[in-house]
Amino acid sequence: MIDPAFTRFSALLALQPRNEVCLLLSGYKDALRAGRIEAVPEAGWEFSITYLDAQGQEKTETHNEEFVLLTDKSARWISTQQLAARHLIMANTGTLTTTEERLNNNVDDLRALARMRRDALNASTVTEPEKSAPKSGRKKRKQIKKTTSSAKADNQK
Repeated sequence: MIDPAFTRFSALLALQPRNEVCLLLSGYKDALRAGRIEAVPEAGWEFSITYLDAQGQEKTETHNEEFVLLTDKSARWISTQQLAARHLIMANTGTLTTTEERLNNNVDDLRALARMRRDALNASTVTEPEKSAPKSGRKKRKQIKKTTSSAKADNQK
């Protein structure tokens, strides 16, 4: 029996855009526990990765290197996490964008992105506060209008 192909965890992450990595890292151990990912640590090796966290901020972390089996199950999990991470960052940073290529290749869901945009717009709509009456005890200033005769007198000075 031949095992499926494998890769190093660092190589797998290096292939992903920086804005699609945060959930792969944060959910990796849960995916191992659930059997969505099968991997074994590589003795004595670590790697550092710089990616965008859920708030869209650059972050660098060090992780233990692992050999990851490349299976249909792991590919589905990785793809799901990538898209969810991308959407999470877009929603948190208000940078909802896509490309025609991503839409045509079914990488992005236009309806989901449109819903996220609508939600973001609704969340950012601020109603104007009602104007309150002046506080008691305060005098309101009156604007003094110059009359025609006083304006002429000013001009003659």
